[in-house]
Formats: sequence, C-alpha cells, structure tokens
Amino acid sequence: MIRKVGLAAYELDMPKAWKGYCVFNRDRLKKYYKPEFQSQKDNITPPKPELIDDIEEYEVEAILAERIRRGVTEYLIKWKGYTTENNTWESEDNITNAKDELRKFKA
Repeated sequence: MIRKVGLAAYELDMPKAWKGYCVFNRDRLKKYYKPEFQSQKDNITPPKPELIDDIEEYEVEAILAERIRRGVTEYLIKWKGYTTENNTWESEDNITNAKDELRKFKA
C-alpha cells in the first residue's frame, strides 16, 4: 500500500507490468479463505437440501464470521457437505434452524 486516498480507497504499488499504481475500493474486496485441494473439490458431491414445508433447507456446519451490512446483521455460513467456496453471508432471519451454531459462534 502506498497511501489511503479516501474513506475506503487505497493507492497500491503494483507490478511495473501494470503501468504504475492502482486505486481500489476496499468494499469490493472479499476476504481470502484458503482454498481446499482441487482433488477434494472434484470428489465432493454436495448433499441435496431437505424439503421442509416445500422450502429447501440446507444444514449449517458452522458460523464463521459476523458483519453488519445496511443495518442488518449477517453471518458467514459454512454449509455442511459443501466446500468453503460455497460459504454465503446470510441474515439471522435465514438461519432460524441453526440456533445451536449461532450460540456457539456468539460464545
């Protein structure tokens, strides 16, 4: 990083092949999660969702992080049987059947 140029923008020192520097907004970045081995991804068949009242339900394996976006608290969900590439941010309203995992996360 060379310098901060705004509330959420930074000037970066980039490789010479990129012709100088780059300014970006940090809100456009995604947190890096270490990828799983390719061979594992190729061999995993994700489980089918369970139907509850004609609504597809997926099982939460763990809650990994919390953020507030537009005044709504969201949680980063690791879905059981899925790779980390399939993690999603969900509002608390969308994880009503994962109260135990939410309690574990908040503890």
